[in-house]
Amino acid sequence: MQITLASYNIQYGVGKDERLDLERIVAELGDADIVALQEVETGNPKRGLIDQAEALARLLPHDHSAYGPGFDVLVDAEAAGGRSGVRHRFGNMVLSRWPIASVTNHMLPKLALRGTLHLQRALLETVIATPAGPLRFCSTHLDHVSPMTRMAQVEAMQALMLDAAERGGPWGGASADAIFGAADPAWPRGGVVMGDMNFEADSEEYTLLIGDLSSSTGRRANPAEGLFDAWVLTGHAEDEGLTFIKPGWPSQHLDHCFVTADLVPAVRSMWIDEAAVGSDHQPIFVTLELGG
Repeated sequence: MQITLASYNIQYGVGKDERLDLERIVAELGDADIVALQEVETGNPKRGLIDQAEALARLLPHDHSAYGPGFDVLVDAEAAGGRSGVRHRFGNMVLSRWPIASVTNHMLPKLALRGTLHLQRALLETVIATPAGPLRFCSTHLDHVSPMTRMAQVEAMQALMLDAAERGGPWGGASADAIFGAADPAWPRGGVVMGDMNFEADSEEYTLLIGDLSSSTGRRANPAEGLFDAWVLTGHAEDEGLTFIKPGWPSQHLDHCFVTADLVPAVRSMWIDEAAVGSDHQPIFVTLELGG
């Protein structure tokens, strides 16, 4: 069966016209089967305390969703209009047409920086029960200011994607059924990670994931050591395409889809919607052929 994956950094719903419009985001995602979102927030006093995770789950035509904030802080009651217990959350989301069998929200490395905004980042790892079998699907957003922080996050992301068998699923063991009332959840070794990585193909971060670039042999493609770029697998040049288009800023290709070696034969196509205006980023789409 063929499925469509999408990833979109929605910039908390604020588009290139500086207008907040979650319904526009929904329209630009089309009919993708599984969606990774970044910069989804809840409880921000500057944006009306909207629970964007709840709103998007309601607006999108997906029956299943998971939200994984990178930061989660208490909002001052005065700023929240007298309401107590309101929390400002900001992070990643996964939405799926099919059940989400398990969810794990991983905090990524963070270094304190002076004089510039920096945030706790996360990788939201899910296992989707597709009709063709379980698919490990992740949504992430890496640091936007510190190359040192981002490199540490890339190393952590790579380990999470490649060491699934060693880590194991959310639970396991002989007594899991007795304690949780269910057998060990499905835990595929391979997987897909999509999101705003905040690096381009000429970066050290990309090289760490994909391998060194040789003028004679191209990238090293060792499945045991790296991931594969779905953009390149589908015939595009590494430096082709733009996913960050914002007036007054240099346009860049910052949003990516990486797959493990076992899913390389499944990748069929990938494209960028460069006409979308719902965010300062562009949504990306990938099709996979699953189930042989």
